[in-house]
Formats: sequence, structure tokens, C-alpha cells
Amino acid sequence: MVGEIIKAEKVLKIGQRIEFEAGEGHKWYTSRIEDISSDRLAVAMPMDEKRRPVIPIQGSKTYCRVIGDHCMYRFFAVYEDKAAIPIPVWYIRKPDVVERWQRRQFVRVRTSLAIQVQIINDEGQLDPPAETTTIDISGNGLCFVYHESVCVGSKVAIEIRGLPDIGNVQIMTTAVKCISLEVPAGRIYHVGVQFDNLTRTIQTKLVHFIFDLQRKNLMKSIE
Repeated sequence: MVGEIIKAEKVLKIGQRIEFEAGEGHKWYTSRIEDISSDRLAVAMPMDEKRRPVIPIQGSKTYCRVIGDHCMYRFFAVYEDKAAIPIPVWYIRKPDVVERWQRRQFVRVRTSLAIQVQIINDEGQLDPPAETTTIDISGNGLCFVYHESVCVGSKVAIEIRGLPDIGNVQIMTTAVKCISLEVPAGRIYHVGVQFDNLTRTIQTKLVHFIFDLQRKNLMKSIE
């Protein structure tokens, strides 16, 4: 199941291969889990292509993924410290949960975010801005409520407001679906869009935000 949230202790194991996305170039580095305690993981210190140790800024977040039983799991962790005895290692904060994930797919999470929408018309001009909210969001698209039908293939300029660690972000998108719904107040439309040329940095932050929403929802469900 894409996007399933699972307790970390059911997935993470000593000796397991783990990969990190780190540095300004967002490169992936391979490592191995050397030890697991109640609150952190010790992992073999990743090395770059010149066999130099990769050392993040203390307290920085890193995007991680591990291979499990026929699938991939991902999570965000905080780099805490390093050590050289008995072998060079990173210490990273142990996550509470991980997400079961399949490559090339992004889980959608229901959330209501304030956005501003502008449809690009047939003449290539922007329609007047409209304030609305999202229905759901993923790392490569979102769905929002709109007052009129939007043709599939139309370009839509969207500004998402107040994302944690991102702030306001302006994204060009392409409409991929438009569903008409009858509600007590009249007719509305659910418009699904796909992000165009989203930078890797913004996409990673979006995935982090979405994963954090899932984690909070899981914590609420088990309280």
C-alpha cells in the first residue's frame, strides 16, 4: 500500500542498508545501520565519490530511505553527532514512524491549505486571481475546490500560502482532472493539477510536510 505509515521499530534493523539525501546537490549516499537505541540510530558514516566523509550541519534534517521486504520505506531524520570509535558513524534521531513507499509514486494527503489560483486562458493571459483551498496534496500535485469548470490540459498558476519551512510558494501546474459536484450551495468543481518543473528542494520540503501530516494523523489515531 503506497503511503502506509508504520512504526519504525517494525522496519529498522541492525545491518540494514540505509540511504541519505544530503548536501546542496541533494546527492544520495549509501550507509548501513550499525546500532539502534531507544532514541537514535548509529549509521556507518557516508562517504562521497572521493571517499571523503559526509558530515551535515548538526541539527539538520536529512531525507532517508531503507529497503524492507520487497518495498522501500522513507522518513526524515535529524543529524545529531558523529563518532570515530569503533568505526566512523553518524548519530541520527530515531524516527517514530516510517512510510512504506513505491518509487515514482507520491501519496496524497487530505489537507485544507489556503491557495490563490489563476487559470491561464486560451489567449495565454492570466484570469483574475481566486482564493480557495486544497482538498489534498502530494509531492507532485494537488486538488483544489473551484467555482467553475477547468479544461484538462489548462495551465494553472497557484500560490500556496504558509507552508512550514517553505512559506509562500508559487507553482505553475497543469490541470489533469476536473470533477463536477452538486452541493447545497450549488455546483462546485474539484480540480486536480500536476506540478510543472518543481525544483528538487521544494519537492523534498513538500514531501517532508506531507509526511509530517501523516505522522500527526497516525499519532492522533493511536492516542
